Amino acid sequence: MLLLRKTSESPLETITLNIAGPGQYALPDGGFLDVNLGPGVNETPESPSDRVNFDLEKAPFPWLLRTFRAGDRIMPLGMTGTKKVKDIFIDKKIPIMLRRRIPLVFSGTTLIWICGVRTSHLARPNNSSTHVVTAVYSSVQP
Repeated sequence: MLLLRKTSESPLETITLNIAGPGQYALPDGGFLDVNLGPGVNETPESPSDRVNFDLEKAPFPWLLRTFRAGDRIMPLGMTGTKKVKDIFIDKKIPIMLRRRIPLVFSGTTLIWICGVRTSHLARPNNSSTHVVTAVYSSVQP
C-alpha cells in the first residue's frame, strides 16, 4: 500500500533583492550580505565560498540577488565553459529543499556567485584590477 501525504510546508517564494552598491543587505531568510570596497584576497577554486572578491569593471553594480531557477548557469572559477547550477548543487550534495534558499548574485544577466557554494570566473579580479569589492554571505543555518 502506498500512502501519500501532503506536507504542511508551503512552497518557497522566489526572493529578489537589488544590490545597488556597497553596504549590508538583510536577506529574507535572516542572513546577511555584506559588500565592501577595498583590497581583496587571492582566491582559488578551493577558497571558501562565503567570502569572495569581484572586479567591479567586470561585474558592475547594480547586482540582482535572487533564488535558483531552472536553467541557471555559471562559469565556475577554475573551469572553462559553463555549468548548470542544478549540477553544482547535485555535485555538492545540497538537499533539494535547500537549493531554492541559496541566493544567487547576478551582474546584469551574468551569474557571478552562488552564495556559499561557487563563484564565477567571469568576475574574478586579477593583478590589473583597480576596483575590487569583497562580498561576504552570512546564512542562517537550516
